Amino acid sequence: MRQLINLTKNWDRHLNEEIDASEAYTDEGAIQTILDGKRNVGLVMLTPDEVEDLKQKGLNVIVVFPKNSDIRKQYVRSLASGGWGKLGSEHLANTSHIIYNDQGKDDAFKLYDYMKSHRGFLSDQTPEQARYIGKLLGYTDESIDQYINKRYFSFN
Repeated sequence: MRQLINLTKNWDRHLNEEIDASEAYTDEGAIQTILDGKRNVGLVMLTPDEVEDLKQKGLNVIVVFPKNSDIRKQYVRSLASGGWGKLGSEHLANTSHIIYNDQGKDDAFKLYDYMKSHRGFLSDQTPEQARYIGKLLGYTDESIDQYINKRYFSFN
């Protein structure tokens, strides 16, 4: 019984954990934080094979194309013709992927909607937008504050 209680405490701790943004500076780091249960949503660039690998590991993936992109049109044509929606890696240079676990579905789609409203890119123009994005990505308040201070209030 004691083991069950300890497992439950550890599981609850991971569900509410946030990460320092530095843990997600690379695609590998971003992916690992989600696989480890430290956060629920991440933004990365993937190859088609990596997408399939992450799906096999239980993660969900949303492809985000730049607005009015020929890449998006090719991807949709591939799906419509019965293909797998795969494109060669040379076509994926400007394509982002939102990855998320089941607990992060709502935040993942909020992030997708935000990116869609910014032409398919993750960009902030105000400290409030930066905070919103940081929260959706599961970053700590301290990491978000550091970013905001550097981006918006540093005059060096």
